[in-house]
Amino acid sequence: MSARKMLAVYLLATRGVLGVATRKTPGAPPVGDLVGDAFVARTPTDIGVAVPAELLDVKEVDYADEVVVQPATHGLDDNNAIVALAGQISAVSGTTAQVSLTLSVAAAADKAVLVVIDAGAGQAALRFNAKTTASNPVDVAVNGVSPGSHVVLASVDGYAPFLDTVTFA
Repeated sequence: MSARKMLAVYLLATRGVLGVATRKTPGAPPVGDLVGDAFVARTPTDIGVAVPAELLDVKEVDYADEVVVQPATHGLDDNNAIVALAGQISAVSGTTAQVSLTLSVAAAADKAVLVVIDAGAGQAALRFNAKTTASNPVDVAVNGVSPGSHVVLASVDGYAPFLDTVTFA
């Protein structure tokens, strides 16, 4: 790998970047070779959720210091170039039937939405896909979420992925 390239691990559904890596071999390996069965998305306070590898991909992209420092504020554009994402998910709330994502700016209709919820020790993460409408917040129907606190990764195409602990009632 050239000194000016890096690998970006991103969400297939929304193209939001979760992490980056460097290596000496040119090209991108299969995502499973890089992350195993799952990529653990973590916050600075060390909460996290294991995002299954089948929800991810990896691309070799141009190296950028700001992406290494804050990968989750970036995404891939239609040309697979890494770009800063202006949109933010400012809050996530949930019930056992629905997760609501509050966006900094309302999304255009028909944008991909992905929600990954940690189901607890020894259990696979729950994952839900949806599309945006021209409303804010964006509501995603969920099922199988037990009441209590769960780590949630929320991602909307064009918005920085958001990771937080959400209390489900």
